Amino acid sequence: MRTRSILLLAALLVVSTATPAVAAPKPQVDKDVELTNYETAAIVAGDSAWIALTWHGGGGDAEDFRLQVKKPDSGVEVRYPDNTGTYTSLWADDTLSDGEYDFTAVHVTVPYAAGSDIKLLSTLTYEHDGKPKTRSFNVRVPVVEYAGGRDLQQMTDSLGESTVGDSAWVGVSFAGLAPRLDDFQPTVTDPGGLPIVYPGDGSATSLHHDARLEDGETDIARFRIDAHDTPAGTYTISIMATYRKDSATAELVSTVDLTVIEPVG
Repeated sequence: MRTRSILLLAALLVVSTATPAVAAPKPQVDKDVELTNYETAAIVAGDSAWIALTWHGGGGDAEDFRLQVKKPDSGVEVRYPDNTGTYTSLWADDTLSDGEYDFTAVHVTVPYAAGSDIKLLSTLTYEHDGKPKTRSFNVRVPVVEYAGGRDLQQMTDSLGESTVGDSAWVGVSFAGLAPRLDDFQPTVTDPGGLPIVYPGDGSATSLHHDARLEDGETDIARFRIDAHDTPAGTYTISIMATYRKDSATAELVSTVDLTVIEPVG
């Protein structure tokens, strides 16, 4: 299917750029590779996404094809595919052959304070006929304002039951609704005196995966309940999750219930 699509695109390009036989020859300019889109799909402010740049080869093979973003706008984060690390290359391999269409992908994270667009100053390097070549250019990424309401949602209402004398690890799940929340850190307290211990005996707990919660992502924060000398009953545990949206800090205050029961037998 990919080969068929490439051939179709190539055929359309030939038809749309065909010129009469009597036309004057084109000047000899560097057309080893051609970037077909200097503007990408839009990203919501605060969000992150993979953006693709499509390339068309001409005049021979462009080998050791490497693209790097040298100067992103302030607050913009850029990363590359894991298999290349410090740069991105083509989807198929690192050579753009004459007449071939292929694309490079870069992961971009946009700050909440971004304007209507951001610019990525990028540098392309490759070899053509054994000679190293370099091209620098700007790519425009349109940015759509984030106009959502809630930033996140607590997904866990109850921790279930624990037995008097037990010590157990429990978890509370959170779902991200905003594009990106950083430095996510929940702290847990219980006005009824239920002993609570954090991982590593720290002063707070954290999400299992990392401290960033993205739109559509669900992660869990764990802590330990020590009910050694705790009377049976239902306890309402208070949770305060603090997080950052760029430089602005915010918090979510919520509760979760735990029922402590007497041992059976």
